[in-house]
Formats: sequence, structure tokens, C-alpha cells
Amino acid sequence: ASEEITSRIYKYNQSYLPKKGFRHYEVSNFSKTGYESQHNLNYWDNSSYLGLGPSAVSYYQGLRQKNIADLGKYLQRQTITSKEKLSSLKRAKETAALKIRTSQGIDFKWFKKQTGFDFKKLEAEGLENIRRQGLVKYAKTRVYLTAKGFLFSDAVSRALV
Repeated sequence: ASEEITSRIYKYNQSYLPKKGFRHYEVSNFSKTGYESQHNLNYWDNSSYLGLGPSAVSYYQGLRQKNIADLGKYLQRQTITSKEKLSSLKRAKETAALKIRTSQGIDFKWFKKQTGFDFKKLEAEGLENIRRQGLVKYAKTRVYLTAKGFLFSDAVSRALV
């Protein structure tokens, strides 16, 4: 489908699904309260996860590791193709780029506790630009995507990395 059609469907879902009791809790998903995908929310919090199998990715304490794609080599236990230790700054920026994709957005105290960085100082330049475009809004304790921001969430995430 074209971007125009996809955009219209997305906007329709943003208005229709809440009327049916569904909450837009992350960029690509709606759910009834209490039925959110915990698996997905773990990614958006930039928390640890274990990837099993060929091509799977694991992430633990800032170390990202990717398994080999070749099934034969994987079965021979030649599993890891790459490892990357993220700096605390890169980890904080990735946390921002992921967490902004939820309806909760980024709680400033939570971000400081998770990363050690002050979100507003860390992302001042990129944040102001996307705020002027109407993609995010500030509340007293957090920043979150607008309806337009959900539509352009990839651009918002790129601005924060």
C-alpha cells in the first residue's frame, strides 16, 4: 500500500480503536488494558533479552550480541558473529529512541535512573526540533509522542539517537 493509504489506515485506527476499548500503548500496537505485550515493552524499555537461534540478537548490560545466520554453523556451535559493547552515552540515546515509541513516552526520573543521564540535557537539540514539528509534547514529568508523532515515530527515534 502507498504511504498515503497506510497513513489513512493508521489515523483511522488511532481514532476507532480507543472507542472499542483499545489503548495505543506503543507505535505499532493497540491493546486492552492489562493485555499489552510484555515482550515488546521489554524492548521499548531497552531492557535485557536473550535471542536464541540463527540470526537472533541478545542484549545484556549494554552488550549486544548477534548469532550467526547460517543454521549449519549455528548447530556446530559457531554461534556469535558480532559483539558490541555500548558506551553509556550510546545506551542512553538508544533507550530514548526506543522508549519514546510507547504511549507513556519518557518519564524524566525513570530515564535518569535507567541511564544516569538527564534526558532534557542529553536530547536538547533533537528534542526541540521534533517538538517544533508537532511530533512530541511535554508534560511536567515526561515527553511523549503526539498523534502525528506516532505516525512519524521513526523520524522521532532517529532524532534522539
